[in-house]
Amino acid sequence: MIAVKILVIILLYSTFGLVHTYLAKIAFKEKVAKQYPKFLPYYRFTYNVFALLHFSIVYKLTPDLDFKLYDLPKPFDLIMLAIQYISLASVIWVFYRIGFKEFLGLSQISRDIFEGYGDDVLDEDTDLIVDGPFHLCLHPLYFFTSLWLLARPQMLLDYFISILCIIAYFIIGAKYEEKKMAERFGDRYRDYARGKSRFVPFLW
Repeated sequence: MIAVKILVIILLYSTFGLVHTYLAKIAFKEKVAKQYPKFLPYYRFTYNVFALLHFSIVYKLTPDLDFKLYDLPKPFDLIMLAIQYISLASVIWVFYRIGFKEFLGLSQISRDIFEGYGDDVLDEDTDLIVDGPFHLCLHPLYFFTSLWLLARPQMLLDYFISILCIIAYFIIGAKYEEKKMAERFGDRYRDYARGKSRFVPFLW
């Protein structure tokens, strides 16, 4: 019975990952731009809303596995909580650097209303960021989010399986993101990425 529930969790998160990786691909956005150009400035915001709703459904459907992997005593639970707070602050730091409104899709809508949306912009209109958290590794958002999810004073089996699925999604999604960045910024991105750790800061 536990094996079946674990399989259900993996299938739920795998479906989420496949759907949203496909929707984030440049090729799909180019189709949207060609067929529905007026909708393109609202694509990012719609994508995020759909992702949130889809993730909520996945979370709701995730079967409970009432099996405790560990429950840390003091002071180790406090150490885990401190790691959680630090990693959450780091996630906010990353969002601040990349532009939270741009990430959500609000800036795209604002540009369309007040400035006009450029025909050459498929999604985010940002330059290559290589400083701040992006000096630490290629994907600081994935790293700090994973750390925030893993740093739990108490760990249940269903939650742990869900975290592993999310981290797997980050790893697979990072490859598509790197390809997209290389296509967009060319040698600038390849020079930046050369020799830099993908996820763990300063792991050259």
